[in-house]
Amino acid sequence: MSTPHRKKNYRATIGFLSGWQVYERTILSDYYGELAQGILRTAHERQCNVLLACGTSPSEFPVVVRPAFPIHDPTVDYLPVGEWNTDGLILAHPLVGKPVLEYAERLRAANFPLVIIGGAEAVSSVQIDNASGIQQAMAHLLEHGHESIAFIGGHADDVEGDSGQRLRAYQDFVRQNGLNDDPALIGMGDYAFDGGAQATRKFIQADAPFSAILVSGDKTALGAIHALNEAGLSVPDDVAIIAFDDSADAALSQPPLTTIGFSAFELGRQAAELLLRQIQDPAHPPASVKIVPRLVIRQSCGCGGLAGVDQTPRPRPAWLGSLAQPRLHSRFV
Repeated sequence: MSTPHRKKNYRATIGFLSGWQVYERTILSDYYGELAQGILRTAHERQCNVLLACGTSPSEFPVVVRPAFPIHDPTVDYLPVGEWNTDGLILAHPLVGKPVLEYAERLRAANFPLVIIGGAEAVSSVQIDNASGIQQAMAHLLEHGHESIAFIGGHADDVEGDSGQRLRAYQDFVRQNGLNDDPALIGMGDYAFDGGAQATRKFIQADAPFSAILVSGDKTALGAIHALNEAGLSVPDDVAIIAFDDSADAALSQPPLTTIGFSAFELGRQAAELLLRQIQDPAHPPASVKIVPRLVIRQSCGCGGLAGVDQTPRPRPAWLGSLAQPRLHSRFV
């Protein structure tokens, strides 16, 4: 894994290994598609070659995480992009499963140029500032008067990545602000529509009072809205929702999703810049970049109104009746 001798006009080759499937059936997924575009833009500007490892997913729930990695293992979609045909690698979370984690550790131990998108800061990394995003969302819901806020996370096994960081930020905010910390109000949705629906049904069936849901992923939030509608509940009149990602689906949903937005393109661009710095200067110490997200306010949180839609509050379900009345949000009274 040593850095090869380079000729004068040598073009570096960087590889992109995704911990999740880049394609969902025949469609390029929003998040990984934007990451790849950011990497490709930097590679074009810096005159580098890029090798992309693109696994595929059947888009079914429960989600089976099959990362596209150069490992011969039944849990992995093997693709021949690795340290033998690149000068450095970008790995994107979720990095789950023992073989994948061991491979990443081998690269670190060999000092092979490596940047991880998401995850810990022990190596060069580019991350979303998930704590900031969750705090913005929770503070906004608290301003609306919500004190019992359910949470739907991503992948349970992605402890160091975005999923784990968002869950811990939610739990910290709940404790620090004395909110309802019922463990029945935490579920995992695997960033899938069906996952969001299933987690929300469990909240309702558990008879755990809640008036809002914070969801890690827009697609998962759409599933949550579907399950609430199935139960005769309206968003945001009965239950407010804030999501995370600000994908194209967010603005088109009904109601339009309030969500935490960030640039996946910028994550990819910054990751490629960090990797090229390592390739050019192997002695350069690890560096971390955090992309600060922002709250994109639409209507699913209860802000604004839907033109032409009856805004008369619906009768409160019995399990909502035990909640403390919100301080600022009159439609829940």
